[in-house]
Amino acid sequence: MDRKLKCGEVVSKDGTLISKAGLITGGSSANNDARAQRWDDGAVGKLKGQREEFSSRLAALGSAAATRERSAQLAGELPGLEARLQYNLSEAQSASARASSQAASAYALEREASARQPAIDDGVKAVEARQAEVEELRARINEVADKAFAPFSKKVGVASVREWEEQHAAFEADVAKRRADLSQQESKLIAQVGYEKGRDLRKPADARAAELAKDVKRKEELEAQVALVQDGLKGLEAQMASLQGEAENHATECDKVEVDLRDARKHASKLSGEAARLAGEVSRLSASAEQAATRARDILAAGRLEGVSLPRRGSAGGGAAGLSGAGRRSRRASDDAMEVDGADGGDGGGLEEVAAELAALDFSVLRNDLRAAQDAVSREAADRELIKAAAELAAELERAAPNMKAVEQYAAVQEREREATAALDDARRDASSAASSFDGVRSARHDAFVAAFTHIAGAINGIYQELTRSAVHRLGGTAYLSLESEDAPYLNGIKYTAMPPTKRFRDMEQLSGGEKTLASLALLFAIHSYRPSPFFVLDEVDAALDATNVARVAHYIRAKVFAGPTLWRMPLLNARKEPIWRLWTRRLNAAAGSEHNGSEPFQSIVISLKDIFYEKADALVGVARDGNLGCSRTFTFDLNRFEPPADAEVS
Repeated sequence: MDRKLKCGEVVSKDGTLISKAGLITGGSSANNDARAQRWDDGAVGKLKGQREEFSSRLAALGSAAATRERSAQLAGELPGLEARLQYNLSEAQSASARASSQAASAYALEREASARQPAIDDGVKAVEARQAEVEELRARINEVADKAFAPFSKKVGVASVREWEEQHAAFEADVAKRRADLSQQESKLIAQVGYEKGRDLRKPADARAAELAKDVKRKEELEAQVALVQDGLKGLEAQMASLQGEAENHATECDKVEVDLRDARKHASKLSGEAARLAGEVSRLSASAEQAATRARDILAAGRLEGVSLPRRGSAGGGAAGLSGAGRRSRRASDDAMEVDGADGGDGGGLEEVAAELAALDFSVLRNDLRAAQDAVSREAADRELIKAAAELAAELERAAPNMKAVEQYAAVQEREREATAALDDARRDASSAASSFDGVRSARHDAFVAAFTHIAGAINGIYQELTRSAVHRLGGTAYLSLESEDAPYLNGIKYTAMPPTKRFRDMEQLSGGEKTLASLALLFAIHSYRPSPFFVLDEVDAALDATNVARVAHYIRAKVFAGPTLWRMPLLNARKEPIWRLWTRRLNAAAGSEHNGSEPFQSIVISLKDIFYEKADALVGVARDGNLGCSRTFTFDLNRFEPPADAEVS
């Protein structure tokens, strides 16, 4: 419709109305929509690059299980690294203090050296002056000596007497060395001459001559034996030649025997094939006979059920009596034909029975064309004709004489059907009830297992940290449980991982005996926290622990005993392997029985050989053998008169 523009309004070429307030209405926005639907190629490329980057980063992260395992490993290494960092910081502080001390000492030494430098310079100058005086005096001494020994030096042809002394000293040393060598050689020669004089050479010569004669005689004997052996070898060579000839003859005979054997094998294989063929033919004929016997048995059984009178041999009047007997049997079979699951008497159990029953039949009453049907085609045509005639007779019989017992038989069948249906319904209800009960038991089992596992898995880390905590490692170790299958946890295993302080992640089998003991105790106390037992019996659980870990375990057990109104008896063994029973009693109010780091207070019986356990008891009760009475006695010692250990105080 027509509209007048107001002041401050603008209309564009495409009909867009722009008001003074900036509101845009009307116009054609097709081009703008088309431009808005276009992709920014640069933005798309940037997004694709980001997607590839994120995909590569996601692939580099690995699986969740590997990430959890790596996190657990890093968590296990973190306490060690923190402890190492603290140690390095303390070392750095001590090194800085030592550096400051050394710098102060160096500065003091530099100041002292600067203060003493003038005195050192004066001392050096004095030493240099004294050395100059010494050189001057030495020169004067040499000058006087040269003047005193000038004739001697001139006589021996040297420049100074000092040169002659040096040469004479070297000559004397050389002479002394040669004299010592000659004396040593003289001693050796004298000793050798004495040894040679003391030796008796005649006896060795006679012995050597006797040995030579024996060797000559032995040589002659060996030569004779060699001659005999050579003669024997010649005879053996002749025998070998004859044997080789015989071997060649035997080889020829063996070749002939092998040819005959191959022919016999071929003939045997042919006979085996023929035997297999005959066996197959026999099997086929047997199967055909069995099929024919089965078919005959079925035909006879069908005839009895249908009330067909079969003529038999030996019956009077061309089988009239047999027909009447067969008719009676057929009528009885017809009466029982409607019985469900009725017994058909085991008629024709085997080939012999079927053959005997067929031999008892009289086929002379058959028509000539039926007896003449020998091939399959004729028999099939006769069967069709007889079946057609039987069907017509059955229809006529049905029209003429109906079954009067059909109603009673149908009622009996219905009654059995109702009973079977009721039994089936009962069985279905029992099966449904059993399935519901089984599902309830399975659900209760799953809930009980998950509840126990959740509680134990949540408590075990705190207990293990308390057992492994120390002044150096205040956080202690790390322990956790994980299921191998969360869908059916009770059908699979539970993995228990424990990482002692400053130790990296490793399997439980690779831990030491003491570390395994602490991990086992932590698991035991965590299980106790879920369903507390009346008491523990710990038999030398500290055997693989050192003194520090024994003290930690004893302190933990004492803390648990004093965490509530408990009675704790600890049987121990003294140094003579005699049992010492430790009795700890402490009565506290009910409020003191709260949980302590996820574990309930408990009673415990501990057998130990470590004195650290003795220190933390309230009383000792010993059981030992009395030699006078010949029986055991108990000895008690109350420790309440003494102050408890400093680390055993419980607030």
